[in-house]
Amino acid sequence: FVVIVYGLGPARQAPEWVFAAPAWGRHLAMLAMWVSMILLAASHSPQSHYKAWLHHPMLWATLLWSATHLTVRHQKHDAVMFGAFAVWAAVCLVSSYARDARNGTTYGPPVLKKTLIATAAGTVLYLVFVFGLHKLLMGMSPLLGH
Repeated sequence: FVVIVYGLGPARQAPEWVFAAPAWGRHLAMLAMWVSMILLAASHSPQSHYKAWLHHPMLWATLLWSATHLTVRHQKHDAVMFGAFAVWAAVCLVSSYARDARNGTTYGPPVLKKTLIATAAGTVLYLVFVFGLHKLLMGMSPLLGH
């Protein structure tokens, strides 16, 4: 993580633009990031519907997070970083599903209370990021776009 943050600093000083982000991209990203945060929270709730349906919600959250950022971050260094995370998450998902099938892994029945807790926790995490933590950690507000 430290190497990623350290490497992004110099890259941001001399950005190379890859494409122009669509105007609607930020709105889609805000919605997708909310879902991503819920999936991240669900990864710690083994009996949620998310876990029962997806089996690996943290990997899905990572894939959604990285793919979402690819739609709104349009510089070369962003494409490299978020693209690498997207590829990593996709490869891990394929590997994890294959391992589950090979080992006969089953996931227990979902419990609505666990799903609601994961949804609430993910929503709180999302709001904390949107209204402050993203700006503090990344130097830009997702609400303002800078």
